[in-house]
Amino acid sequence: MLLRHALESSPDALYIPAHIWTPWFGMFGSKSGFDSIEEAFEELAPEIKAIETGLSSDPHMNWRVANLDGRAVTSHSDAHSPQKLGREATVVKSNLSYNDIIGAIKQNDERLLGTIEFFPEEGKYHMDGHSACNIRFTPQQTAEHNGLCPKCAKPLVVGVHNRLESLASRPEAHRPQNAKKVEYIIPLAEILAELNGTKSSNGKVVTNQFHDVIRRLGDEFSLLRSVHPDQIHAAGLPLLAHAITKLRAGDVVRDPGYDGIFGTIKVFKNPEDRAAVTNQLSLL
Repeated sequence: MLLRHALESSPDALYIPAHIWTPWFGMFGSKSGFDSIEEAFEELAPEIKAIETGLSSDPHMNWRVANLDGRAVTSHSDAHSPQKLGREATVVKSNLSYNDIIGAIKQNDERLLGTIEFFPEEGKYHMDGHSACNIRFTPQQTAEHNGLCPKCAKPLVVGVHNRLESLASRPEAHRPQNAKKVEYIIPLAEILAELNGTKSSNGKVVTNQFHDVIRRLGDEFSLLRSVHPDQIHAAGLPLLAHAITKLRAGDVVRDPGYDGIFGTIKVFKNPEDRAAVTNQLSLL
């Protein structure tokens, strides 16, 4: 077992199960066979000091599961490509040393400030479904169809939302006493692509705009999280200022992912909505 080997290598090692709700390989995924940390790690369960949410869940969802009590909830990113690094993050305020940073997570104390998250609906296993037949279901619909695709009768892939509901013992509004701050973001390139009315966030126009915005206003996380909208507006970017305001308020349109298909999170309902706001800002 990897955890055992890590601890044998150093007792200071920190082992964090990642993407714990992902159906195929996650600790609590619908295909894992485990319903608790104790089932998964047996006598080494106390060594699991933290878990990682994955794109398809967030801390609010994980707080509902009593088996995770007392453990830090973290968010990290796959190293698929440079653009994906840091898309989700764990915020720690500590000395820049291994022991202090890892200690903040292990002890889940005041040094661990919170996480920066994608909206969980963007994850590609948030809802249930069968992508080959374009079927996306809520947990209720999955139950109504006995877990089978209504088009081909094959088993549906049970997603994170459904699986979490089966293990949760608390209501959606539950918030622990030591709850950390949770912030949601949409990558700047995706926002700019939407504002330009294009599907690609990697095109030349969006890439050039991305670097121009960063040059004017600073790093991406600060822009998405803390730069005042008036400052963004004053930089000649009124539509972006409006979009950032909506993002921070959670006023976004969510189209959930399922069975390996990423969901989409947008600031505007449709191009007409975006055009109307653009016209209003132009008049102002």
